Amino acid sequence: MIRKFHEYFGVWGWRAVVFDLYLLYVIGIFLAGTIFSNMIAKWVVSWLLH
Repeated sequence: MIRKFHEYFGVWGWRAVVFDLYLLYVIGIFLAGTIFSNMIAKWVVSWLLH
């Protein structure tokens, strides 16, 4: 799947490695953000229900 990404964007060699790292970085931030917002949402809901 990642190789298909490389073919699609035409990245090879070290640029492909940088691309992979950037992709992982973005996915990590996205996951952390959603988990964080879920925690805040649960906290706000529990606070409102009290």
